[in-house]
Amino acid sequence: MAEARRSYRPHGYGPHGDARSRPPWRRGLPAPYVLPAGFAALLAVGTVAAALHGRLDSTGVLICCAVVVGALSPVAEPTAAAPLGLIAWLTVVGFSRPPYADLRLTGAVSERAAVTLALSALRNMLGATSATNSPMITTTTSISISVTPAWPFRLLR
Repeated sequence: MAEARRSYRPHGYGPHGDARSRPPWRRGLPAPYVLPAGFAALLAVGTVAAALHGRLDSTGVLICCAVVVGALSPVAEPTAAAPLGLIAWLTVVGFSRPPYADLRLTGAVSERAAVTLALSALRNMLGATSATNSPMITTTTSISISVTPAWPFRLLR
């Protein structure tokens, strides 16, 4: 049985321990989970901005997009921060004023959005985040995945 768990990788190519003993998502949530959620949130921001017909100005769109990037970037792996920041920048540029989805990649709004969203995403792109690497987050995630609640079974007795 112990032979079946042994890693058959040659020496020098990373950890040789059992994959089940490592904490899940040590460097943050994987990009296939974070990016669709972030893109959907940014689409919702653009939809609300377009539905309000200019009552949500460029600063409001920028703040909403920075909140989305600032909330998802610390819990995502570092490779997910750059595409999230880029799509947020395009959202701000495209939905900051009518006609919507007309990208104006130059100007004050574009420059301000690029700097703000780059700073929001940059803190995660440079390395692992402290939130996902803390032992409490890893332990809580591991426990919540493996615990089966006992209370439904008590009702059946």
